[in-house]
Amino acid sequence: MLFLSVSMAAMSVACTQPSSETAADAASPPPRVRDVAEGTRLAAVDPHGLRQRAERALHGQRIHSPVGDNAIEHYLALRDRQPDAPGVAAALVELQPYAVIASEQAIAAGDLAQAHRLLGLLQRVDAQAPALPRLAATLAQVEQAAAEHARRVTDAVALSQRTADDAAARALLAGATRVQAPRQPLARDQPVAAARAAGHAPSRGAPPSALQSSTDEAHAAALEAARLADRAAVAPPGRVAPPPPRYGNAAPRLLVDAAPRYPAQAIRRRLEGSVLVAFTIGPDGSVSGARVLDGSGGGVFDAAALAAAARWRFERGGARVDSTRRVQFRLPSG
Repeated sequence: MLFLSVSMAAMSVACTQPSSETAADAASPPPRVRDVAEGTRLAAVDPHGLRQRAERALHGQRIHSPVGDNAIEHYLALRDRQPDAPGVAAALVELQPYAVIASEQAIAAGDLAQAHRLLGLLQRVDAQAPALPRLAATLAQVEQAAAEHARRVTDAVALSQRTADDAAARALLAGATRVQAPRQPLARDQPVAAARAAGHAPSRGAPPSALQSSTDEAHAAALEAARLADRAAVAPPGRVAPPPPRYGNAAPRLLVDAAPRYPAQAIRRRLEGSVLVAFTIGPDGSVSGARVLDGSGGGVFDAAALAAAARWRFERGGARVDSTRRVQFRLPSG
């Protein structure tokens, strides 16, 4: 009767034991290692000492925790030493529901290590306990769900990283696309545009009749220039005008330099390298026609080098000049 009353009192705190035990076990060895160690230690205690320990744990409401000093483990050790010890079997039968409740709480809280330990205790108490299959199946489902969640998190992180890499690559390629030279007006359009500009920019002091005459002449000149341009456009290949001459190799002085952006992929891989860029310097000092002649890093740095070249500015030289320049990519020291 005394044991039964103590057991009923312990039920009031059975729901609070898993949380305190979780904190106490945080820095402890794994459950199986602890079970072996505690079992070895309890085996050295005489039966009378084991019974006293079990009763003290029961009065202290330590039904199934902490590890190695709880009523269930002490009674199990006593049963191993004396299978027919009086009162031991009855005590374990009465304590078995507390182990079942604690196992359910550990599974619900996601404390899988604690759940495994409690199921091990329950199996030692009664390997044929009706609750064992249900608890084992629930624990397996929770473990499978946890593994699936971990896999989804890993896949999401990998997808996010790939998306960021793709976005960075698209941004670099977009910058390289802007390197292309601006559209030049067709040869047949230039005389017309010049004539229209001349026709719409009269001198301030010109009389209206002079303005009208100038406009008519400009319009006639534009039509004639367009007709000649059309005739030249359909001329045989042998009569096509030669391309404009190339200018010297002496590059104008660099006025505005632009440091390239270090590619994110190269930073992650700790890559360094360089890219040799060929380009044309326009009469106004701008850069066009940038292209890669040679580079290291398997093309990782190409887009960043072309984007930087588009921002270079040279002194005005009055002529187009072809030039080359090597863009270096070096990681910061330290």
